Amino acid sequence: MVLTLTHAEVTRCGLANIKKSGISWKGWKERWIILKSNALLVYKNTQEHQFKFRLSLASIKAIDIKDLYPRCLKLTLLDGTQYSFAFQSNTELEAWYNDINRSIMAPASVLSDEGDIEEIIDGYFNDYYASYSPSTIRATTPDSFASELFDISLDRHPSKRQTSSTPNLLETRESVPGAKTSDIYTFANHERILVRKAILFLCSCMEPRLLRRSDPGGEKPFDLVEIRLRALIRAKEKWTRPPDAQNDYETIVSLSEALKDGYVLCQTLNTIGPSSMIRPTDRDSINIAKFLSNCRDMGIPRGELFSPSDLTEATAESSVRVASAILTLAKLSTTDDTITTESMAKFSKSTAAILQKKKDKLSSIEASVDQFITSQMRKDSLRYDQHGQVSQYEL
Repeated sequence: MVLTLTHAEVTRCGLANIKKSGISWKGWKERWIILKSNALLVYKNTQEHQFKFRLSLASIKAIDIKDLYPRCLKLTLLDGTQYSFAFQSNTELEAWYNDINRSIMAPASVLSDEGDIEEIIDGYFNDYYASYSPSTIRATTPDSFASELFDISLDRHPSKRQTSSTPNLLETRESVPGAKTSDIYTFANHERILVRKAILFLCSCMEPRLLRRSDPGGEKPFDLVEIRLRALIRAKEKWTRPPDAQNDYETIVSLSEALKDGYVLCQTLNTIGPSSMIRPTDRDSINIAKFLSNCRDMGIPRGELFSPSDLTEATAESSVRVASAILTLAKLSTTDDTITTESMAKFSKSTAAILQKKKDKLSSIEASVDQFITSQMRKDSLRYDQHGQVSQYEL
């Protein structure tokens, strides 16, 4: 039996004050958080579409309630990092605690019931982490949203609860013989370099309006490209940090969001090409089909191109395929420019003799014209001398 999760289910959402371990009391920030079946997403507010950071439930090592800060929940990750979440009431704290525990325990219970461990793990980790828009549910309160999903049991008061460690999916996978341990959202070093080169190429050839020196007002196509490249620019600013799984995941999601409708790809091909080749439309599938078709017409083999599903799959492997195709296109455009320059130089050498003959003929014509003008300026005049005889003079 294969466990298929096409979209992560939203379990709970609401406001909370968040602080990372090692930061002073001034580091508390109010954030909008969304709990899905596989991750905890943290947004700046309900209007933001791009989350600030993401915590995978599989990476949570322990969850407990802190007594030092009222209504505070502490999450400890596998790498030792700790996050504190402070809620407005004990009811919200209890509900969030139960929901996170239930979401973390869900994969482990599935593994214990099913026999085909490898297929279930593959199905779970191949889940598409679609970006969720918190604005669609901002009018729903956390308690009413949770009560509509299921009945929350409040068995004990948070102050009487003891610290407990919860099982996680990574520990379960390590205990299962033959289970895969690689994360599909983490790059290898050479893959990370390849993807970052492709992003740098896109951001450089499709320079945002605010960075362009000419045409400061900008045109509509460039403005539409700039809107789509904002996620890539934000991801690029975080490359100064040491690479980690969180950074790789944000890069994958940003690349997918920027290119999934094909608009940036079509405009990139128009920019590096000799003339506008594609006119992007509002239909995503047509834009991507046009881009791939023109790439094949330019000589790029089909095996070096990506498939449309790679833009929506949003994994490390699919992102590498997309980045490889973009860099192949960049290399081909540079090669075409070199060939054109060499051809022009060769053409100039082959026509040098013809140009010299034309130049000599033009010089001969100019000399004839000068001689004609000089001859027209010469006039004969008749005069009589003192003896009455006629004599001819040249003026």
